[in-house]
Amino acid sequence: MNRSLPITPTADQIAQTRQAIDTYIQTVDANPDRRVGAYPYYLFHEPGEAIQGTVMLFHGFSAKPHQMWRLADYLFRNGFNVYQPSIAGHTLINPAKNWCQVDLKPQYAEPLKKRVQEDPILSNYFKNLAENPNS
Repeated sequence: MNRSLPITPTADQIAQTRQAIDTYIQTVDANPDRRVGAYPYYLFHEPGEAIQGTVMLFHGFSAKPHQMWRLADYLFRNGFNVYQPSIAGHTLINPAKNWCQVDLKPQYAEPLKKRVQEDPILSNYFKNLAENPNS
């Protein structure tokens, strides 16, 4: 791989990127179903400052972007710009309504359901989730 590092984003590049992300965050903010702390975020060095690159971090399925702040901060302090988007729909509460739903094939779903029902911790977790869908 032939890369010339560091790179230096221009003021226009940083401004366009910030504007796009901030516009999206405003739509999340305006939604009554918004999920506190689940907003995407970014850490960008000042325009004209040389960086090592840009890293995109993706949180886990039930996590929120800010739960990876230590890694984001570490990367930023070591010369990277960082962007952490939210998984589709995860900026909103009420997962049954707002999150992408996946239907598993029966040959995978049935054994998985059986294992969950047999496991007291997982069984209790899903029971509580069904009783409190907005949590």
